[in-house]
Amino acid sequence: MLQGENRGHLYCLLANPIYIGKLPHKGKLHDGKHDAIIDEGLWERVQGQLRDNKRGIERASAKHPSLLAGRLETSDGQRLIPSHAVKRGRRYRYYIEQRLVQDDGVGTKGARYAAEEVEKAVLAILQRFLNSPAEIVAALAIEGLAPGAMKRMVGQAKALAEDLKDHHKAQRLISEVIDKVTVHQDALELRLQREKLAGLLGAESRSEDPVYVITSPCKLARRGQDLKFILPLLEDSNAFSRQDPALLQAVAKAHLWWEWIKDGEVKSLSEIAKREGIDKAQVTRWLRLAF
Repeated sequence: MLQGENRGHLYCLLANPIYIGKLPHKGKLHDGKHDAIIDEGLWERVQGQLRDNKRGIERASAKHPSLLAGRLETSDGQRLIPSHAVKRGRRYRYYIEQRLVQDDGVGTKGARYAAEEVEKAVLAILQRFLNSPAEIVAALAIEGLAPGAMKRMVGQAKALAEDLKDHHKAQRLISEVIDKVTVHQDALELRLQREKLAGLLGAESRSEDPVYVITSPCKLARRGQDLKFILPLLEDSNAFSRQDPALLQAVAKAHLWWEWIKDGEVKSLSEIAKREGIDKAQVTRWLRLAF
């Protein structure tokens, strides 16, 4: 069975009118000076089959929409576009570099990612973010939020995290919030639209920057011809089981600070920083450990 990137090249060959003695120019066919090597009737039947196949692909794509279509690219700016292959009756979805399907892409090397793997990784990162009130507060640059408003925002964020478990709800949320996802060799980078995120959470962003960037370390492991994304804390829990006294102390601090915020004892991260004699950036980093 042909892979998506090879199928495109074959379709271009089969649709070339040069085999029936004609040349295309400005959308029209003109008689060439060379002899036809294929009967015109056969060529027309092939074109009909190609059109039918294209409609079939479009219908299949509608049933299996790619969550990150139009939003995924490599670190060097190469767009990753949806593709698929059918093997033994089973449909496999991929994201492949655009240059692999361009007219001059024969022999071109490029990455191909199993769609389910990259989508699963992006959803996991987004769920972690939505389940981390401290990171949401940092993303929207919120200060002085009343405890009741904070509780409502946290509840709405958790509801959105649950929505990500449903394919159609996840697709709507991604289309609204995610501006772009960049695949690096050692990380996935999600660019979130702050205003859209704030609107969904019933909050207001205080940041002047319209985009909030989440960078999550990951490893790329080859599985056959495909690349699998491995995120820390998802694959090997034993790798993170060794006790670290400094980390335990930081976690304890983070829980204490979160209690202060929930109870209304402090109004902002800046106030915590002043109490503890540290900078606000450190408070932001440590507070995430409470979740």
